[in-house]
Amino acid sequence: MPKQNQKLTQKQIKQLDKQIVRQLTQLCHLAQNEIDGFVWLTHVVDYTNLDKSLKVIFVFATTEQQVRAEAENANTMKTWVVEYLQALEIKLNNVDKQIQFDSEQACDAQHNGNWQHRLACFQ
Repeated sequence: MPKQNQKLTQKQIKQLDKQIVRQLTQLCHLAQNEIDGFVWLTHVVDYTNLDKSLKVIFVFATTEQQVRAEAENANTMKTWVVEYLQALEIKLNNVDKQIQFDSEQACDAQHNGNWQHRLACFQ
């Protein structure tokens, strides 16, 4: 990974995004096997400020499952994210704010199921 504050080229951004997606895909499979109600995860990032802007969002089927998972498994999920990103030498500045939880049920109710619009709120 390029050094902090180094401006990334488009090619570097594309490569880094692929690496992040690869790591988060592995993490997604782990969470699907371990956390009840977990469906998928995604990320949003501004590559000009990677460590401060990267957010990982765990998505659950229902709000009830999300709340339960946050209460019972939030620390575990945050630890997983830190470990999986560490392989890419990415260190989140504020884990508690940069790892978030959401549900398909909430997206349906608040954004008519439009995840693109909903995720824009996370940036």
